[in-house]
Amino acid sequence: VGRAIVERCLENGHSVSLFHRGKTNPELFPECEHLIGDRREDLSALESGEWDAVIDCCAYIPREITLAVAALKDRVKKYTLISTISVFADLAVDSIDDDDRLEELDDPTVEEVNRETYGGLKVLCERELAKAYGGEELVIRPGIVAGPYDPTDRFTYWAVKGAEGTETLCPNRLDQPMQFIDVRDLAAFTVSLTEQGESGYYSAVGPQLPITLGHLTAVCGFGDNLKLATEKAIQKAELQIPLTLPGDKSYDGIFSMDTSKAQAKGLTFRPIKETVEATVAWWKDQGSRDLSTEIQSNLIKNVLCD
Repeated sequence: VGRAIVERCLENGHSVSLFHRGKTNPELFPECEHLIGDRREDLSALESGEWDAVIDCCAYIPREITLAVAALKDRVKKYTLISTISVFADLAVDSIDDDDRLEELDDPTVEEVNRETYGGLKVLCERELAKAYGGEELVIRPGIVAGPYDPTDRFTYWAVKGAEGTETLCPNRLDQPMQFIDVRDLAAFTVSLTEQGESGYYSAVGPQLPITLGHLTAVCGFGDNLKLATEKAIQKAELQIPLTLPGDKSYDGIFSMDTSKAQAKGLTFRPIKETVEATVAWWKDQGSRDLSTEIQSNLIKNVLCD
C-alpha cells in the first residue's frame, strides 16, 4: 500500500518524505527524502521539517499513533490513516456501512497483534487519531488489497493458479460474496482525498457491483481445473484456502461492505481482469515463487473423495 501511495504522490507532482527503518527495499524512491527511524522507538528524524499532510500506512497499535501525533501534529495540517474493514464488530450481516458498530477489545492495553486483536487495535488507533485531530482526520478502511507487491498471496493465489491452469481446490460455495480493491485504486482514492483536505471515515473496497467467488475464479481463467469440494472435506484436511468464508455465513459481512459513501467521494475501480493480469505479471517477474502447494494436486484427490 505504501509503495503504491508514494508512486501516486510522485505522479501527482508532490515532494515526498519517507519515514522508515531502512531495512526493507531501502533503495526504492531515490528521488524522495528518506528519514530513518523507528515509529515505536526513535522519531528523532521528524523533529524538524513541515509537511502539508502525512499518510500513515502502518499503525497497528494506538501507541504508534500517540507517538506520531506528538511528533508531527503542530507541523502537519492533514493526517490520513490507513485502517481496515476489520474494525467492524458484526460480520454475520448482509451489509456493513461506515457507521456500523466497531470491535471492542476486552483488554485495551494489549499490544500483541494477532487474528483476535487486529481489528480492535485498529479501532483504538482510529480513536487515538480522532482525539488529536478532533474530527479533521481522514481514515481509509480498505478490505483485501490486491495487485502487484502483495506479500500475503491471498488474491495472488487465485490469479496465478488460474493463469497456470493448475488443478485448484475450491469450496463448493461459488456464490460466496467477494470484495477486494486494487492497490492502485486504493492509492488514487487516498491521495485524492488527502489532497482535497477531506475528513471522515471511508470503507474502500470493490468492485462497484457485487460479485461472487465464482465470478472471481472465472475472471482468473479457471474452467474444469477448478475442483470443488465440501467445506467439511476441506476442514477435515485442515486446509486454509485464501479468500474463502465459512458456509454458515458468519463472516459474509467482511465481503459485503457498502462503499457508496466512498464512491460518492470519487472511489473508482478498474476492471478485475486488469488487476489479475498485473498481479500475474508481477509474480512472474519475481521468479515464480511457490504458492501454497500443500493445497494443490497431491491433496485434491483425497479431499474430493471424502
